Amino acid sequence: MGEIAQAFKCGQVVIIHGTSGQGKTTLASRYLSEFYPEQWRFSVQMIETRQHALRIARALGGHAQAIQAHMAVFIDV
Repeated sequence: MGEIAQAFKCGQVVIIHGTSGQGKTTLASRYLSEFYPEQWRFSVQMIETRQHALRIARALGGHAQAIQAHMAVFIDV
């Protein structure tokens, strides 16, 4: 958890990587639940096409602008 927090101090994107079954999703979910209010964290589980990715980005960008707060987006790919 500390390494993730430190990585966010250095940049806006943090990538957690490792082999399958090592708990990456659980770790990311736990971090977000501890550091971001529920209404400011989002999870993207599947991106089908480039157009789909753009729609997701526009929707999240609009929401971020509306709430005027830092939000977290977890992309589980």
